[in-house]
Amino acid sequence: MTVQFASYLRYSLALASSIVLTVTILTDSRFLRSDIKFRTPSVNELEPSELNGINRCYKSPSAHGSISYFEDILDAEKQPTVGKAIFFHETTCSETGIVKLNAKQACAIESAARLNPTRDIFVIFASPVGVRENEMLPQFYNKLQTYGNIYVRNMNLWRYSFKTPLTDWLKSNKLFESAFLFEHMSDIVRAITLYKYGGYHMDLDVIVQKNIDDLGEDFIGDDWATVVNGAVLHLNNYGIGREISQRFFGEVIKNFNGTSFIANGPKMLTRILEDICSTEDRTLWTRRQCQGLTIHPKETFYPISWSNYTLYFEPEKLDEALKIIENSTVIHVWNDRSKDIWNKFGINNAYQCILVAN
Repeated sequence: MTVQFASYLRYSLALASSIVLTVTILTDSRFLRSDIKFRTPSVNELEPSELNGINRCYKSPSAHGSISYFEDILDAEKQPTVGKAIFFHETTCSETGIVKLNAKQACAIESAARLNPTRDIFVIFASPVGVRENEMLPQFYNKLQTYGNIYVRNMNLWRYSFKTPLTDWLKSNKLFESAFLFEHMSDIVRAITLYKYGGYHMDLDVIVQKNIDDLGEDFIGDDWATVVNGAVLHLNNYGIGREISQRFFGEVIKNFNGTSFIANGPKMLTRILEDICSTEDRTLWTRRQCQGLTIHPKETFYPISWSNYTLYFEPEKLDEALKIIENSTVIHVWNDRSKDIWNKFGINNAYQCILVAN
């Protein structure tokens, strides 16, 4: 009995020591490093110390001055619902710090919000903007403020990309040496957003004609060109969506090309999908063949090809254009080609008719 009692006593003392050690580890500040493990670093910790030229447009704003800057998306209390939100990205340089949207961009955002009232719409500015205190709200922005599901946010490129595969690559100056900086930044930022949150990306030169619920998830749209288009897409932040995002980051790191307009968007995406779908023949790209990714037909987002973009703006082609687009969920009007077209409100063309209807 004495031997058994001694063994029991030694076991009890060992167990008690183990418990004390465990409690010490869990409560001692030397072991509690949640501030390092879980804390999102500040802008000052991640933003390059020297920003010159165009880079300065993307520097985090000063807290001083008369401009009330929009919240950073990472810090805002209202966060995107994973996989469900619609994102628009504005990556041009704002020299004034005042939010500015043209009519085409505002209509893209408004049509998405109006036809998808149960979804949150996030408009993310890469170059920080806000509104000036004690002044009227900027044109078009005031109308968007009437929608309860539109959230305008800023982002800091280096902080936003933290803990993504592009964290180190963005410390180089390769992106800012691009001849198509705004477009290539848009390609990269949309991928970061969908990698982080999942959801829908839409370019700012679209008009949404229908609720998007029936489109499903994890999809892209086929295009008329030899490459696919990323102007409208959905990727989840898991499964095939995450795989596509990760492969895209790998392509950027290895093959970024700042001299070609479509090199870092459509061309990269096409190569990735040809590999995932195991064929270059897009007629064979079924959801099963493409490991869970849907490729919607041209008519869904791109009913009028880039080569015929003027159909949207020619009054004499009104009926023809409206017939072509009547079953499309979203239309893309090819802003890289149509941006200089004079399109005064009241002109009886297809684009104006679509705006009025949506």
